[in-house]
Amino acid sequence: MSIRGHLGAVWAAVAVTGTAVFITYSRLPAANFYHVSNEGLAGGATRALVYSNFPVSLVAVATIGVSLILMCSRSERGLLGALGAVGALLCLITAFPGVVKQSDLDARLVNVIPLVGVLIALGLTLLAAREPGMERSIPWIWKDRLGLGIVTVLVVVGLPWILADVGVYIGDIPGLGSMFYSKQIPEGETLRAVHLGHHHGLDGVLFAFVALTLGRVVRSFAGSALVNAVAAYLGLMLAYGIANVANDAWLEQVVKRGWTEREIPSFLSLEPSIGWGTVLTGAAVAWWVFFRPEREQPAPSPARSVVQAA
Repeated sequence: MSIRGHLGAVWAAVAVTGTAVFITYSRLPAANFYHVSNEGLAGGATRALVYSNFPVSLVAVATIGVSLILMCSRSERGLLGALGAVGALLCLITAFPGVVKQSDLDARLVNVIPLVGVLIALGLTLLAAREPGMERSIPWIWKDRLGLGIVTVLVVVGLPWILADVGVYIGDIPGLGSMFYSKQIPEGETLRAVHLGHHHGLDGVLFAFVALTLGRVVRSFAGSALVNAVAAYLGLMLAYGIANVANDAWLEQVVKRGWTEREIPSFLSLEPSIGWGTVLTGAAVAWWVFFRPEREQPAPSPARSVVQAA
């Protein structure tokens, strides 16, 4: 796949998921969903706006970094860098406490701020896609095959969430309903084990896919401050994505069946914990295995987007 194809795949995944969120929350009653109150087009639009914050704005930070790497030889790189910094800061507003609340997923005015950052990221991606040499392909190596295996496993685990995004219980799918806990209502709860609508576990799948996709581009460039920063961010994104998949899947498929009361801690808020220490350790491992630049390779020219074999 070409460099342009990698960037396109990331935004396509974001757009397809966002479209599913908008349609599903527009056509089904709010009682089917988790912590929303709006219905109809307003319900779809407000939930899509929150989705543009988490997970999309965190994905957008990675696309900003990759776009700037590809355009760093432009004469206006100073202006582009400043625009990218503003976009990244706006996107990272999502990480502030209370901007996106799991207990209340109705949109608020503050959610517009990260959306502006996402639009800046999309604009920078479109500019980067016009660079010469963007059709160059990136050879596959063992890291990519391992990454594909990881994403495949996460997609299989995430099948209940993928179907829930389009308003379907996996329990209604012949052959799959017996494999996954979904339509049952656990004792003491009002929603089914896997509620319809969007799940943070699916956000985790998206984070892992984006990290491994963009990582193929990033590690083909010789190390620089920007390349190293983006590579580190992708390592964190991969580890964080896997952690969210584990948290959501364990709760729904193990705890809600009554097999155990022990839960994997949530990672949706930033606070010192053993869980976050594990994520940071995983981020370092992910960086080392998948994303660290191949320093022994000569630095490719961003202006021509010549991608060296990894």
